[in-house]
Amino acid sequence: MTRAFGHEYFGRVAVTIDDPGAYTGPWGNTVTATNYTVNLLNPGELYGPGYTIFDLKLGKNIRFNDKRINVGVDIYNLFNKEQVLTYQDNFDTVDNPATPVVEQWGQATSLLSPRFVRLSIQFDF
Repeated sequence: MTRAFGHEYFGRVAVTIDDPGAYTGPWGNTVTATNYTVNLLNPGELYGPGYTIFDLKLGKNIRFNDKRINVGVDIYNLFNKEQVLTYQDNFDTVDNPATPVVEQWGQATSLLSPRFVRLSIQFDF
């Protein structure tokens, strides 16, 4: 059994500054770059749901004439849980008002592996 906490959400947006030398930041620093990434959520402010994964391994040793066969089956993600592991963290920005923006923040980018089974046979002599 594997227990994991949910993915931490981040909210980030890219900001472009047209004239970087003309702007002074809130701490008195002069803005020198043209592109910045701004966090919209504080770290640890929003998490996705946690999940638990159950794996199962069954095996049988069969002995005969000083030899041994081990037959086994491994089942990963036993209950076939469909859990989102990571989400899209960036907000989309409008560069051109004529171009429609499809917001993707919060959409799933990776999922937990589906259930799969591994069969094994081992012969020792």
